[in-house]
Amino acid sequence: MSEPSTRHIPLAVVDATGPAVGIKQLGEDKIARSPVHFSDAPALRKPGWIRVRLPSGNAVAQLKSRLRANRLVTVCEEASCPNIHECFSHGTATFMILGEVCTRRCS
Repeated sequence: MSEPSTRHIPLAVVDATGPAVGIKQLGEDKIARSPVHFSDAPALRKPGWIRVRLPSGNAVAQLKSRLRANRLVTVCEEASCPNIHECFSHGTATFMILGEVCTRRCS
C-alpha cells in the first residue's frame, strides 16, 4: 500500500479585538460593526393629487337625515367605511335589505 498523502487544511484567523463570543450586542454596538452605513432619508411629502379633499356643504348630513327618516341602515355605516363621504356626497348609499339585521354572519 502506498502511504497516505499529507493534506493541508486552510484555517481562517479570527481577530481577537472583535466582540467576545456569547455576548449579545445591541443598538449602536451592533450597528457600529457593520460595514454599511445608513443615513437618514428625507421625509417625502405625498403629492397634492393623492390627498382626499372633504366635500364642502352638507350633502352627507342631508343623506344621513333622509336615511334616518326612512329608518334605513347603510352597509357603509355598519362597516365604518372610511370613504363614506365619497358615496354620500354623490347622493348614493348601499342600504341593508333587512334593516339593522346583517346577513353576513361576521360575528
